[in-house]
Amino acid sequence: MNFCRFQLLFLVGIIHTCFALECYKCPVDMRDVFHCSDPFENRSFKRTCEKEEDVCLKVSVRGGSNHLEERGCANRKTVDTICNRVKQNFLPEDVICAVCETDLCNASQRRDAASLLYILLLSFIIIFMYKG
Repeated sequence: MNFCRFQLLFLVGIIHTCFALECYKCPVDMRDVFHCSDPFENRSFKRTCEKEEDVCLKVSVRGGSNHLEERGCANRKTVDTICNRVKQNFLPEDVICAVCETDLCNASQRRDAASLLYILLLSFIIIFMYKG
């Protein structure tokens, strides 16, 4: 019976993941422009994206004394427009727009390794419970 509950919870988690993308979204606060910079450690800025927002976006501006980063949800069709607007205010070669499609993928790279480890661990637990 416990195994059936676990399978049900696992399926609900998968279904939720298929329909609701989560990204990190840094609130704009000009008094503290560094709270969103890499290495990104503030995991409290999780946001469930709107239905039309299908990608996570991380915009970085690096050049001279500038080092700003912004994170959030976006619609894939508007990403180029967003990036071009940022490039109008800074040197285009200083602007990097990174787009990704999985939950919380717009964090620092260390987060991606942790997510992979979590998925592997969950897979081993499921295999172990299924064989037992």
